[in-house]
Amino acid sequence: MGAFWSSASDDLETLTGNFRRLGELAARVHNQSAAWKLPVGFTRHAWDADGLVGETPFWGRFRELAALTHGQRQLLESAQDRVHSDLLRLGKDAATYSMIHGDLVPENVLVDGDSLRLIDFDDAGFGWHQFEIATALISHLGRPYFERVRDAVVEGYRKHRCFPDSAVEQLPLFFLARSLTYLSWAHTRSETELARTLTPSFVETGCSLAEAYLSAGSRQ
Repeated sequence: MGAFWSSASDDLETLTGNFRRLGELAARVHNQSAAWKLPVGFTRHAWDADGLVGETPFWGRFRELAALTHGQRQLLESAQDRVHSDLLRLGKDAATYSMIHGDLVPENVLVDGDSLRLIDFDDAGFGWHQFEIATALISHLGRPYFERVRDAVVEGYRKHRCFPDSAVEQLPLFFLARSLTYLSWAHTRSETELARTLTPSFVETGCSLAEAYLSAGSRQ
């Protein structure tokens, strides 16, 4: 088995193909979970409005991250309020909300010939399917090839499950929600070298996405 995306020098054609297959795999996971009859007494955390950006999110309170300046904290809190209200408006219809992997990042995807294998289901819980796709794509935001891999994962997903244009249009909401969870992760693990290393990029991405999302909302 090999890595899904091992370095920036990897072949873009290979990456695009892997994302197309990843979209197919995500759709099959969501098909199974949406049709699954939950066992009596089954419980699992939720990547819903409260779990993502509520007062006590599943991964912690990003606003307590020491690395944030006062201005950054204000910006992100404004974005948090907007994201929370927008997620509540989406509702939890079975067509778009069910059990998801919850951490569909390249590190959790292994390539086995023509197949992809998912690992690390620790964060699996209930959530929106758009959040799953946003998680898979967020590390590629801003790259010259981003639209290509986004379209590839959507194309693959649509082979097995509906993913309407409206869902694609909602991805900025879920990119921002995901970025806020990464800030929460950095806060709750601030004693680790990995968190300290990643925090500056998490803050930069979160603030950039927050500014863009709030600006777009003010024009609507």
